[in-house]
Amino acid sequence: MTFSQLRNFCTIAEYMSFSKAADSLYISQSAMSKSIRALEGELHCDLFVRKGKKLLLSSYGEVLLPYAREMVSHFDTMCTEARQALGQSSQELFMSVSHRKLAISFFIKWSSVSGKGIRKSAW
Repeated sequence: MTFSQLRNFCTIAEYMSFSKAADSLYISQSAMSKSIRALEGELHCDLFVRKGKKLLLSSYGEVLLPYAREMVSHFDTMCTEARQALGQSSQELFMSVSHRKLAISFFIKWSSVSGKGIRKSAW
């Protein structure tokens, strides 16, 4: 189990949509699906159920969600405080390359420390 998988799970639960969650985290829907399948495999349970076109948390997902949210929150706080202690900038540049679409995208993630909570994206 990774923090990335837990973050993906929390984001899907927030949007109740794999595609919207994937877009918000700047990853492909297939990567999001693989991540959740791996998490479900490790936990030996389904975290989501589909009722028609509607996505719902399973009973297992409902139990896991508050713990996952707390773990992701603590992880983010730990990373922010570690960067501050090391005197690193609160601004980071991320670059992703999609080999399928041959697209390059850049976005700047402002940490919560800056108080702006802004994400800029360009391409």
